[in-house]
Amino acid sequence: MAAPTFVAAGAYLDGSAATAAVAVPAGTSAGRFVVVSLFMDGAALAVNPTPPSGFQSAPNTPVQIPSGSGNHSLYVWGKRLTGADSGTYDFTWTGSRYREAQAFLYQNVIASGDPWDLPVDTAIDLVSSTVTPPVDVTTLGPDRLLVWTATCWAGGTWTAPTGHTKRMQGGAGVITLTDRAWPAASNTGAITGTVTGSDKRVVWLGALIGTTSDGAAGTLSGALPALTAATSGTAAVTGTAAAGLPALAVDAAAAVTVDAALTATLPATTGASAGDVTAAGGVDGTLPPLTSAAEGAASSGGALAGGLQPLTASMAGATALPSGALGTALPPLAGTLDGSVAADGALTASLPPATAGLDSTASAAGAVAGALPALTAAFPGQIVFPQGSLTAGLPAMRAAFAGTSDGTELDIDGLVSAPQTRWPVGAPETRFAVGAPNA
Repeated sequence: MAAPTFVAAGAYLDGSAATAAVAVPAGTSAGRFVVVSLFMDGAALAVNPTPPSGFQSAPNTPVQIPSGSGNHSLYVWGKRLTGADSGTYDFTWTGSRYREAQAFLYQNVIASGDPWDLPVDTAIDLVSSTVTPPVDVTTLGPDRLLVWTATCWAGGTWTAPTGHTKRMQGGAGVITLTDRAWPAASNTGAITGTVTGSDKRVVWLGALIGTTSDGAAGTLSGALPALTAATSGTAAVTGTAAAGLPALAVDAAAAVTVDAALTATLPATTGASAGDVTAAGGVDGTLPPLTSAAEGAASSGGALAGGLQPLTASMAGATALPSGALGTALPPLAGTLDGSVAADGALTASLPPATAGLDSTASAAGAVAGALPALTAAFPGQIVFPQGSLTAGLPAMRAAFAGTSDGTELDIDGLVSAPQTRWPVGAPETRFAVGAPNA
């Protein structure tokens, strides 16, 4: 977990040939990284040089002034080492050319993938000057090492860009290489160097990636594996967890906390849970039935918008509903309820029949808006006829009863229609037994 750093440079190479035998730096070993920078005079080759095994051209190379006076090319290669190297790195091409080159060894370079942040930057200047054309890059993460290499056809003594360390100066001075640590992801701004000679120039700039993990700040969108062993810490998700949560198959001695909304289906709890499962936002999923003991508490700080499962086992405590309206159908009680069921708001659902014993009370602090069933029980009473003689057959009696109840006594007003024959005196009198009806 570190930024790339310079280790060593091999011997400087200059002169003319159809090859470049570049000396291997001291200290090569598996995991380290070699950079080779090479100046080649003349028109661009029809076929680029063939590098030794393991070397790859750096992005956007070669950088060339292909024709005319002062034409030349800048090549950059890199190799991730799998072991110690020795001797020379031999590059070949067709036809003898003047060239200058050198190899540089770095450590703490990323172990796989492209070693360079992309994009890199290049520039050429066909107008003679002692100042190199500006280049810049934006690094994509922490712990980078800037590598800047430039050429000037006239050669001379080089001055490194601000903050850089010069690693390459030799021969006619037609090429140089510098590096600089770049710890934070940001743009480098314009980078320039100078040389005492004045002529056409080319530049290449890249950033080697270190071994530090860049991390990722975003959404967790993968499937979480099942917990197959005890966990003694805390698993926290500060964003949105849009993945299916597996069932807990073993004891969880700590807490699982979700700071945001949990939008996944919660699996059934198949083992003991000694801690709490807390959702600080809304739980918008189907709650599975409890299939074993839960020694902790399951709490919801927001609205419960899911179907309630029937209770299929005894519950020794109390079930407290949210302090608002309960807008769902209540399932029938199929077992014994030793505690109480309380609803602080209005209960707007049909009440199911009680199919088992209720040892305590079921109360509703608001209104009960349900249909009352008809009274189907008999009411004992007396019908007293007026004194006199009965001179005709009595027709069937037709009686109507209307009454009210305050919950402790039933008052009934009765009316018996007059018979279809003449009564001796007045209308019939109806009288009922005193006391509560046997309803």
